[in-house]
Amino acid sequence: MASIEEVWGTPFITKPPLNRGAPEPKRDPVKEGRVFRSPQERTNASMFTHGKAIDDLSRTLPIVQSDEEARKNYRPEKTRVQEHFGAPEFPYAPPSFTGGANDDKLNRILHMIEQNRTGYEPASTHDMLLYVFTGVFFLFAMDSFVSLGKRMR
Repeated sequence: MASIEEVWGTPFITKPPLNRGAPEPKRDPVKEGRVFRSPQERTNASMFTHGKAIDDLSRTLPIVQSDEEARKNYRPEKTRVQEHFGAPEFPYAPPSFTGGANDDKLNRILHMIEQNRTGYEPASTHDMLLYVFTGVFFLFAMDSFVSLGKRMR
């Protein structure tokens, strides 16, 4: 039987042993700047690290320092409201015509409310036939899949 060196032509590289005798020196995350003792220290460190980017953005973006500056930057919103609560106005129409339009509109609204109050309609034969045929179709489809599954074994 051949050895591994004979098959491959060169000996494998041996790894140096792990240094288990000497312990690694303990690292202090606070001194390295990875962990901070308080949120204020973290804020100060971030301000120091990213100070140039903050200054550049503060000069270019419209960031306000007080409420007075904010009021100067924005003008009040202009809104235009039109309310149509009265009766429809028809030029050159007699008052009885506009009054009749209001009565007609009120009658249509009351009719719609009464229709909604009655609830749902009773089931018709059309709906019942639809349910029956849908059920029969699903039973047929399931039976077809079961019989196909039996044949494939």
